[in-house]
Amino acid sequence: MAHSDLIAKQKIALQKYHEELTHKVRTIVLDQDFQTSLKQAEVTTKLQQSRTLFHQDQPKLRIPERYAYVQSMFRSGMQTEEIASTLGMSGHEISQLLKLSTIAQTTAGFKQKPQ
Repeated sequence: MAHSDLIAKQKIALQKYHEELTHKVRTIVLDQDFQTSLKQAEVTTKLQQSRTLFHQDQPKLRIPERYAYVQSMFRSGMQTEEIASTLGMSGHEISQLLKLSTIAQTTAGFKQKPQ
């Protein structure tokens, strides 16, 4: 009977050791996952800061001359086809330039607003 008691005690000790080892492995894996997530967050933050600083340092962009000419002619009352024939461009291209100039002005206005 002493031999079977010794085996039972060894079995219990091995089970406890296995549980402790499993717990430690899970803790290490969770810690590694946390460290990986932390590193990814740090990189993302640095990239966002760099992008923000980059945009702050950019000079104010002007609307391209072509947009300004088309917009000026359109505001003076000229029709799209008249502008196109005057500038030697297609009506579709003039329409696109008018849309782009509107977008450029909207974007420029958005960037200039205080935050």
